[in-house]
Amino acid sequence: MQCSKKQPKLHVQQMENQPLSRYGISAVQYDSQNHRITNVQAYRLSPDDKLSGLGVYPREAVIDAIEEKGLMLVTLPTAFDGKYTVGSPIIVVEVQQEKFLKLADGSSDLAADEIGLLSKF
Repeated sequence: MQCSKKQPKLHVQQMENQPLSRYGISAVQYDSQNHRITNVQAYRLSPDDKLSGLGVYPREAVIDAIEEKGLMLVTLPTAFDGKYTVGSPIIVVEVQQEKFLKLADGSSDLAADEIGLLSKF
């Protein structure tokens, strides 16, 4: 007779704090001046880039996820066929003593969020 061990169930909340968790931002809301992102729409990304769990997150939660929790966030631009593609990593940069969201592969000194051309919601 074979004995099988039950695998413990993993809860999403536990996984969110693990450094290897990745999220993709698909759309953004900006403030009235279009300098600061106020909210983002983001999906969880599996290791094979499958999307799940769409949520809306405030700016502070995104900055905290990158800086404090060590999560990787990337852009999810829409391809010509309407599907999302995994884009560039997003980092937090301090400009004039304020934190801004920028693309890892080319941030400027502009005091504004710059994470590419994503849809607005």
